[in-house]
This record gives sequence, structure tokens and C-alpha cells, in this order.
Amino acid sequence: DDKGKWSNPEPVDGDLNTEFDEGITAFTPDGNTMYFAKAIRKTDSGSSVEIYKASRSEAKWTGAAKFEITADTLSAYDDPAVSKDGKYEEHKIAREIAKYAADYLGCELINYDGKMSLMQRIAKVNALNPDFTAEIHLNAGGGTGTETFYYHGSPTGKRAADEICRQISEAFGVRNRGAKVRLNSRGSDYFGFIRQTKPCAVLIETLFIDCPADLEKIRTRNGIKKCGQAIGRALEKAVVNYR
Repeated sequence: DDKGKWSNPEPVDGDLNTEFDEGITAFTPDGNTMYFAKAIRKTDSGSSVEIYKASRSEAKWTGAAKFEITADTLSAYDDPAVSKDGKYEEHKIAREIAKYAADYLGCELINYDGKMSLMQRIAKVNALNPDFTAEIHLNAGGGTGTETFYYHGSPTGKRAADEICRQISEAFGVRNRGAKVRLNSRGSDYFGFIRQTKPCAVLIETLFIDCPADLEKIRTRNGIKKCGQAIGRALEKAVVNYR
């Protein structure tokens, strides 16, 4: 409300809520379109997270349907984010950052084309079983700066997360929000990519896509390259060449 207090949560009117798990949400600048993640959980197969899109009609949200990013049945995407002007999408920037980081390190890049679900990415990493793995995102939620999540209790993860934040913060002159651990109600790591991969893992939230100042620094090819190389330098120092 106008005093900064939150009211009690209530179900959203419309056809958004189902027997599956609806999660992270992003809105277009005019507030009339919603993108949200839906985890499709089935007893006879693994979970799959997909992005859905709905439109607002007066006070209700209607027409919830899967948002098609690629025209095949293998693709799966999660954690939607939209820039404040509605022109930029997280996954398109994040995958290019990851490519520059992989090129810098000379390491393997997976899921550049976005055809793997979360569970498929985890399975692929575990099959490859590298010494270290990272997943790259852009943040959202009205903040600014950079932060990195790591596996709780891992000195290597903490060291890498600290260095990644430092390198990105210094490269762009943004706030260093720090290395972080996020746990679920069971005391395990909240993020599945960190919790379920065998190697030491981090989840990098580079900059905020919904902060115009952050987006301006990272939306160009030069900004994307600078971010990827900053991550590469950080992992080179904290993991590859650490003594």
C-alpha cells in the first residue's frame, strides 16, 4: 500500500493457477502481459519448467498459454525477465555472456541453444563431471548490481563467487552485492542447479535486466563481451590457477 506494507497474499483471479507449480513472474512495462514459470511435475517422468504468457482483461488474467521461444518440442526455459522497455530478454543476453566466458577459459559450453530443461542441464553436467560448473543469468526485481550464489559450505564455491562479483563490479562500476547462499525450508540449497550437480556449482546473477542503468551497460555486444571475460578472469583466478 502507500505506506509500504504488504497485504496478505491471495490467489490471482483468472486461469493462471493449476495443479502444477507456477513460479517466477515478469510483467511488460504496461502491466498488461505477464510471463511466468510453470514447473510441470509428473509421477512417471522428470520435472520440466516452461514459460507461460497471459494477458490482463480488466481485473483478471486470461489466455495463459505456453510462450514459444523455439519451434521444437525439446526446448525448456525458466525464470522469465523483461527489461523495463520490454525490448530485451534475459536468456538471449545470458547465453552470449556464457559464450564469451567459455571462449576465454577454453571450456565446454552447454545449452547455448536453450534446448535443455533444468533437469537435462543437471544430468549433462553430472555426466561430464567437470571440476567446476556455472550457470549465468540476469537478475530482476528492482535492484542493481551483481551477486553470485554458491553451494553452502564450499570454500571453492565461496572463493569463486567472491571473485566473480568483484570482477563484474569493477568492470562495470556497479554495486557488489556479494557471494550468497540461499537455502530452502529443508536446509538444502534453494537452486536446483547448485543443489543437484555433482561438481562445485555457482549461479551468477550478472546485472539487473529491469534496471535501466544496469541494462545499458550490458545490452551491447561490447558490454556482453566485457561481462563474459570478467567471469572468465574470475574463474581463472579463483579456480583454474588457484594455489
